[in-house]
Amino acid sequence: MPRETIAKSLTIDLSQDSSGGEQFMQRFPDLVNLSNDNVTILYYGLLRSSIASQKKTLELDVAITNNGTDRMELDATNFTLKDQWGWVYQSKEYDSSTRKGIKSMVLEPNATIRSALAFVSLSPQSRPVELVYRYSDQISMTLNIDTEAGLGSQDKCLDSKEAEETDSSLAGSIKATKARLAKVKKFNNSEENEEAKGHDEL
Repeated sequence: MPRETIAKSLTIDLSQDSSGGEQFMQRFPDLVNLSNDNVTILYYGLLRSSIASQKKTLELDVAITNNGTDRMELDATNFTLKDQWGWVYQSKEYDSSTRKGIKSMVLEPNATIRSALAFVSLSPQSRPVELVYRYSDQISMTLNIDTEAGLGSQDKCLDSKEAEETDSSLAGSIKATKARLAKVKKFNNSEENEEAKGHDEL
């Protein structure tokens, strides 16, 4: 498979197993990308995540294209990562011993480089939400890479249907309980009215 391949879906076929179930398809969302006259950033996803000594290391797979007419310098200082708490982490230069990080380079006009960005010393609970590319001291681009944003919403769930309220569901149980309470309240009110009416007649 070519390195530039962008996967659109994955088909899972369990027919080889008699108890496996039916074949189904997992669709992948479109890749996150940003572009202007100078540069295009394409985010492929998280390559790997590891934790050691209560510190997390993340590697992100990105492609950078020089859209300008001048040569463009590129290194680790161009990239920062922000987690869900707003903590900011600087990308690391390439380490030949671990083979992690991005190498300093010069991109020719219309050239593209695909590389892994390494971020270290994150909290084990940190979740990457924004990848920031600094083109210059005045210009930066922010990619929303939060994989958990919008989870559970219908527009993020493929082939989703409206939830049905049954007595066995929480919403159905609450609705049924409220209905029973309303009936009891109505019955009690009617009894009180009958008693009050009887006293008035006496």
